[in-house]
Amino acid sequence: MKHLLTIIFAVCLFSALVGCKGEKGHGNVKIPAHAESCFKTLKLARDAQKQGNFGEAIAKYKQVLATAAVPDDTALIDTMSKTAVTAFLQLMNSYQSIGQPDACVEYFDSILANPSDLLKKRCMRTLYATMGYALSRTEDVSRSVALTDKALQTPPADDNHYNSFVEYSYAGAVYYSSPDRQKDCRECLLKGMDEAELCNNPAGSQYLVNTLGMMYRREGNIDGAIDLFSKAVGLAKEKGDKLGEANNYISIVEMLQYWGLHEMANLYASKGVDVISDTTQFIDNPMVRGQVYIYKALVLKDLQKTDSAMHYLQLARACVEKLPYNSGTVDIDITAGGMLIDTDNKEKVALGKSMLKRAASLATDRNHAVALYALAKHELEKGDLAAGEAMLDSVYAISRNIPLTLCIPGAYELGLRHYLQKGDDRKAALYAKSYLEETDNTENRVTVPKLTEVMVSHFMENKEMRLELERTIISRRNIVLGVVAVTSLLMLVVLTVLFGYRSRLIKARQKLADERLMQLSKQLSQTYMQLEKEHEDHSQLKKQMVSIQHNKQLVDRSELLKHDFRHKSTPGDFYVHFNELFPHFLTNLRNVVPDMGGRMELFCMLLVLNQSTSEISALLNIEQRSVNMMKYRLRQKLPIGADDSVEDYIMSLIEFKG
Repeated sequence: MKHLLTIIFAVCLFSALVGCKGEKGHGNVKIPAHAESCFKTLKLARDAQKQGNFGEAIAKYKQVLATAAVPDDTALIDTMSKTAVTAFLQLMNSYQSIGQPDACVEYFDSILANPSDLLKKRCMRTLYATMGYALSRTEDVSRSVALTDKALQTPPADDNHYNSFVEYSYAGAVYYSSPDRQKDCRECLLKGMDEAELCNNPAGSQYLVNTLGMMYRREGNIDGAIDLFSKAVGLAKEKGDKLGEANNYISIVEMLQYWGLHEMANLYASKGVDVISDTTQFIDNPMVRGQVYIYKALVLKDLQKTDSAMHYLQLARACVEKLPYNSGTVDIDITAGGMLIDTDNKEKVALGKSMLKRAASLATDRNHAVALYALAKHELEKGDLAAGEAMLDSVYAISRNIPLTLCIPGAYELGLRHYLQKGDDRKAALYAKSYLEETDNTENRVTVPKLTEVMVSHFMENKEMRLELERTIISRRNIVLGVVAVTSLLMLVVLTVLFGYRSRLIKARQKLADERLMQLSKQLSQTYMQLEKEHEDHSQLKKQMVSIQHNKQLVDRSELLKHDFRHKSTPGDFYVHFNELFPHFLTNLRNVVPDMGGRMELFCMLLVLNQSTSEISALLNIEQRSVNMMKYRLRQKLPIGADDSVEDYIMSLIEFKG
């Protein structure tokens, strides 16, 4: 769906920028009244934003930008420029949170048309980068890339690591969706990570790790993607960033769905739901909350749990109904509509069609194509070929005008199969060409072998038929020429030259046919070799995925966590069940720390079960600071350094140590 990827970028970067540290004090510098007013307005805007009052925040950020000016006291120039940068960054984040990217772009256009002296002297590079990212949310790709290029070509006003982090992060997000700028994307993301470390911005590092994980996923680097996404979740938890944690779970779910690991995806989708359900810590963000529910519904849909999927779509609709249509409702209409048209209930089918038609009429280009694709499949399956083909061809026309990174999985394949079956070679060739372009994108290579086999089989059969026809024609021409030669002996002298010419022509054609046959045979041989290699790669990828699934597979620990841990004497059956799942852990732990007490041992077992500080606090009925103290004492007993992770070391004791 159109917004599922862009929402991931938006909320990650929103979390990264909102989570950055505020400005330091102004020391002994005397602050003019207008500057003091500007700083106070910025603080009020940030407070309103953190409380979810985005309309009020937007108004106050605009007020800051309208009053921020070059101060007379040069000691305040850095503070004022940082104030202006913070204002237009958080202004954009606030617009994104309420799903109004177009309004954001309109306001930025007014700033670029008449920038203040402060912006012209100190902030244009960051302003161009921010504007480029804002444009990427409106699908104005060409202008988005152009402004991003302009930002990176503009010399920085000063050596400000935070501004550099923002500029490279936004540039990476813009280039990510441009197939021909992937090298630039990777370079910007890596530079951004360096700048995030230099300005001590863990939230920024988290966003960049997340985006690099998506690149690894696109490139088929499965291990790299899983490791990076897991690191992003850990960074979010460590920072207490519930918004970032929820977003990273969405990223993992989307990745696992792509690889067909629906059960694992469902577990992570549930984790995302748990995060946004924690009302004491999760700052309400209707767009993010809605996307978490939508992803949960998508997973349940793939698990054939239609009723449960519909339930989460209803929850999502309640979150995004007041936002613009393309900020969530369109995804719900497409998902729900697609499920409803697959039922046998006429009323539900009619409702599903109306949802998909609404999406097709109101959505942006890609979602327009997604909705038409679902309708086209339905009509073709029901036998209405005219309507189905019209919609399918509309999908083709739209898809040719959007980046390959946003291609609609299955659309070109459906058209190719349909027109091959129908015998429409012209349209089949069009869809085949587009499908091959799509499969050149490494993100889709795992789907290549099956369809390649169909294509090779079909075209091989047709080529063999055509070659046989050419042979028959040539043979018949030889027979005709023989008859003519016998019956035209009297004209032999006159026609010798003509027959000689025609004989040479026939031989040339025969030679051409033989050469074509050899060429086609060579092409078929190469195709078979390529197909065999694709099958081998596909098989290796499947084995790798199964291995990863086995290694990463989550254990159902719900029964283990039902025990009453409040008593110091832990129930014996908990130890028995735990040892069944992790037979080597306690032995390894006791070898490392022989004098480990029973309470500390239980604490280690709960860490193995991936329980957080708050969860352990609830299970043991103790304060969170007591849990932190237990963790501190455990660190003293373990043979690890000050920078090593207690959790990682404890998890390493699961495997047999010999």
